[in-house]
Amino acid sequence: MSTATRQIMWNTTHVFGFDIDQEGPDVRHVHDFKQNKALSGLIETISLGSYQELNVPVIFRSSDHRKGIAWWSWARQGKAFRFEMDSTACASTSLSSSAVASSSKLSIPNNILNGTFAGTSEWTVTSTNWTISSGVAKADGGMSTGENIYQLNALRVGMRYRVHYTLKPSSSGGLSGKVRPYCGAYGAGTWTSSTGTHVQHLRAVDNNVSTANIRCEFYIMSNSSFDGAIDDISVIADFSTNDEILIKAKDNDDEFEVAKVAAVTAGSSPSLTLDRKLIYNYPSSSIVRHRNFWPSVVNTAAQFNPKPLTSHADLYRTTLTFRESS
Repeated sequence: MSTATRQIMWNTTHVFGFDIDQEGPDVRHVHDFKQNKALSGLIETISLGSYQELNVPVIFRSSDHRKGIAWWSWARQGKAFRFEMDSTACASTSLSSSAVASSSKLSIPNNILNGTFAGTSEWTVTSTNWTISSGVAKADGGMSTGENIYQLNALRVGMRYRVHYTLKPSSSGGLSGKVRPYCGAYGAGTWTSSTGTHVQHLRAVDNNVSTANIRCEFYIMSNSSFDGAIDDISVIADFSTNDEILIKAKDNDDEFEVAKVAAVTAGSSPSLTLDRKLIYNYPSSSIVRHRNFWPSVVNTAAQFNPKPLTSHADLYRTTLTFRESS
């Protein structure tokens, strides 16, 4: 049994891990509507709404049982939490521009502003050894370790991001030292020291690790000997080829569909190319997320009563029930 990738993240800093028992979860698409009638009795408008309900049969160890009791005492109050079927596939974003039926392209936002360093706007530097000019951010090798350039409130805590950036030689023609990206204060990437484009897949982690509405910073940290330049930074939702994603309109029609990612394009105009053409039109700000990732759900079970497995004294089984809350 593995509890590493299936989990609830709750109350900003806590994780309740488990495995899925048998063939779960059972996901139901629920449709609600409200009719407004005129005095004549004729229907004037119909407001539509859809959401997902989940029955999740789970199995977990006694140590997670204790965490589950704590989670239940919090979740029974109607508070929202995150449910991840795979902790490596928990990206959610929105369309940066509308998408039309018969197109296979979704435009998504770059969470970094001015990633090409066309001037100094949006960026803060922590040292005079970092400068922004001529379309790059560059350092002179005379820094203390930990000096950085950053943007505040760029990312949502708990989400996974795909980070792209290019390292270039210094004005003298060489590159020395190294840099590493951070998505939040504790979302450290790996050190990189070679010229060219680098890609890293990071979860945004801050003091509050699981509340998706809390924002955190993005920054590039250098070691003391870094003498080089950085350019073309983009930080987008961490989708990869062959990921199944849900696209859902945020309008009165409320249509949605599932597609597979065929290609990911980063840079200043990031996008996803799908394996087929869209069925519906989607306005900008429509939801795009991993199919089996729910950024905000609430508990709908009336009780939490896991039963020990007779064949395994350290294992418990129960069924969790959730409903999307946004």
